[in-house]
Amino acid sequence: MRRYGTPRWNVTHTHPVEHVAAAPGENTKGKDGLPLSEGQQLSEPAVEGVGKYWTGWTTDAMRNPQLEFRLAIYTAHEGDSGTFTCVTPTGHAHSVTLDIRRVECPTLNATDTDLLRHYPPGVTALGSVITFTCEQGATLVGNTQATCLPSGAWSVPLPRCEKTRCPSPGVPEHGMVNSSGPYNAGDVMEVKCKSGYMIVGESVLVCQDDGSWSKPLPQCYEVCIYPGIIISGTMSSIKFYYGINDNITYTCSDGFLLHGEHTITCQEGGKWSAPVPTCRRKLVLCFIRGKGEGVTLRLLVVVVVEEEEEEAEIQLEA
Repeated sequence: MRRYGTPRWNVTHTHPVEHVAAAPGENTKGKDGLPLSEGQQLSEPAVEGVGKYWTGWTTDAMRNPQLEFRLAIYTAHEGDSGTFTCVTPTGHAHSVTLDIRRVECPTLNATDTDLLRHYPPGVTALGSVITFTCEQGATLVGNTQATCLPSGAWSVPLPRCEKTRCPSPGVPEHGMVNSSGPYNAGDVMEVKCKSGYMIVGESVLVCQDDGSWSKPLPQCYEVCIYPGIIISGTMSSIKFYYGINDNITYTCSDGFLLHGEHTITCQEGGKWSAPVPTCRRKLVLCFIRGKGEGVTLRLLVVVVVEEEEEEAEIQLEA
């Protein structure tokens, strides 16, 4: 008890430490900047790396300052390892042995996987926090951070990186793809349609880093293919594929007559409603039959379209 006097601390470690006790009433300041009270002691380190020890009666709330005489180590070093013995004025002794070692967690091997990275690199000291990331195109499986614990072990197991994969988008009806998967980030899939079908949408899809496709899966729709050119004429639209119910209108150049359907339509089944019409050269020959006053004149118009002839007779009254 405090009334019997002030205990003393004996410290035994590799390098001895001198203890300098404050004289009664001496205004010596401790680590916290407050004056040391009567009986408090401040030890000075004998060697570099051994911390200063503050001793004195407890001032903590809810503790008994008449019974507890303490030694405090604010900053511990390996050189502070040893036996700390408190000896009371009545000769009773109580000892505690400290084994102070520098704590290092195992070095993380960056080559465990080509995709895993951690920052900052090379940090293994006690309390260190590292953050895990994956290379582009990979997904982290596990914890994103780890802390070096006093036990010398990391707080969580080492995570791993798995290549990011996109789910199979499927195959459009009446279509085909260039690969059946699996699809990793950066992979390209090309979609094509079977003959007689037209692709609607993007034909090239890219598996992205977040596991999604760059575009929706395109679709294949039944179409009519380009029906062909018309000689000596024009058509209203020219393209590789025509959707169902699309129309093409044909016209002939001057001096030609259209033979066939003026307009054709793309029908179900990918068939055109009629063949492509043709343009045939037109030649007009005029003949007059009958002469003289008071007689009936007849004008004979003969239209020659290539090898075919069409004849029309117009009666003229004198």
